[in-house]
Amino acid sequence: DAGQELSPEGETFENAAVNVMGLLEEFTHRTDDAENYPFTGAIMQWYAWLMQHNPDVLAAQAMPLALAASYQKTVYGLPETLISLADTHRVLGAPSYSVLGWALGAKNNEYRVQAAETVAQLAERGMLDTQLLGEELAYLLKNQWVPTNRVVQALKDTASISPLAGWRTLQVLVEVLPVVGNVNRGGVLVQLLAQLAKEYGVSVTIPDDLLPKMKGSTVLAKNLRVLHKLTEHPSDLAAQAAEQAQQLAAGNAC
Repeated sequence: DAGQELSPEGETFENAAVNVMGLLEEFTHRTDDAENYPFTGAIMQWYAWLMQHNPDVLAAQAMPLALAASYQKTVYGLPETLISLADTHRVLGAPSYSVLGWALGAKNNEYRVQAAETVAQLAERGMLDTQLLGEELAYLLKNQWVPTNRVVQALKDTASISPLAGWRTLQVLVEVLPVVGNVNRGGVLVQLLAQLAKEYGVSVTIPDDLLPKMKGSTVLAKNLRVLHKLTEHPSDLAAQAAEQAQQLAAGNAC
C-alpha cells in the first residue's frame, strides 16, 4: 500500500510526498539526539530562524523533543523551540499548541517554567489561542500523556506573571473543564480554576456531565461545589487585565 513501503519501485511523486515509512525510525533518532547531544540546541536555534515565518513547521519538527521532555530531565533543543514560539509574529496552529501542551507537562521544572513563560508572553502579546491550548491540554490530560500536577503548577506559574496572563489561564482552564471527570486528579484543575475565577470575579458554568460528580467528598466534588457557588463581583485583577488588553489593542491599532 502507498505510504507503507520504503521507496517502492514506480511510486508516484504524490505518493512519495505522503509516504510515512521510516517516520518512526526518524522520530526515535531525533529523540535520541535531543537526549544525548548538546549540538541539537544549536540546530534547533538555526532551524527556528529558518522557520521564523512558519512556526507550526518548526513545532512539528520539534515534537520528538517535546515528547521526550515528558520523561527525560534533559532535552536539548526544546528551550530554543519555546523561545522561538514565544517571539513569533505568526498566528500559531495546532502543532505549536501541541508542543506547548507537552512542555507544560515536562519532567524538568525548568522546561515547565519556560513553557509557562512562553504561554504568558503569547497572552501578553495577544497571540494566545486559549481554545486551542485548552483542547490540547484536555487531550493530553484525559489520555494521561502528561501528569496533572505538573500542568497545574505550570499554569499557576503562567497565571502569576501578569493579570492578563492570569485571565487567559482561566480561559484555558474553562476549556479543560468538561473533561476533568476523566482526568487523574482532575480536582486540582478545578481547584485552580475556582481560585482564578474568584480572583477575577467571574462565575463559571458547570457542564451538565459534571453535575452528578458534585456529590460526595472527593477533591473533584468539593472543588466543583466551590466553583458552582461563585458569583460575579468587581475585581481589581480583572480591571488590570482589561487595562492590559486595551493597551495591547491600542498598540496593535497604531
